[in-house]
Amino acid sequence: MTTRRRFTGAFKAKVALEALRGDKTIQEIATRHKGAPQPGQHLEAPGDGRSGRGVFQWCRQGPCGSCRRGPRPPRQDRSADGGAGFFVQRAQAMSRNERKAMIRRDCPGLSLSRQCALLSISRSSFYYAAKVESAGNLAMMRRIDELFLKYPFYGSRQMVRQLRREGVYIGRHRVRRLMD
Repeated sequence: MTTRRRFTGAFKAKVALEALRGDKTIQEIATRHKGAPQPGQHLEAPGDGRSGRGVFQWCRQGPCGSCRRGPRPPRQDRSADGGAGFFVQRAQAMSRNERKAMIRRDCPGLSLSRQCALLSISRSSFYYAAKVESAGNLAMMRRIDELFLKYPFYGSRQMVRQLRREGVYIGRHRVRRLMD
């Protein structure tokens, strides 16, 4: 009896990206990743409307002519394009930073727009670089932290009153943002 193989999300995403590039057939990808079909079975494309139980789905009904995808001549390889549904579902399980790290600028098969769409990341957030806080804000944050250690029950309104007593005039909304 063989044990069931378990694949990580990163491995599944890597295989799905390979399939979406379209430079290899599904059979070649399956063979490379040791997922070759049993005799009398053929490989169904990821994201073809079936539930995503594994990296690849095998047609268990016999040769290609009897499956619900329609008659196909046996042993005919087909390209692995169009498997977006499977890939998007698997990518959603990953964190946003992991998905951003998967995008390659120099990928010849997939444009940057398509990669962002598949990973559910807007292009603007892919290009976004967070601003660094100014020196004045950092000094204000340090002072707020000192006061908060002394008065841990102060909210933004009481913190503003305390700062104004010290001669620092600052708005409540700014204090609230700096306290977060």
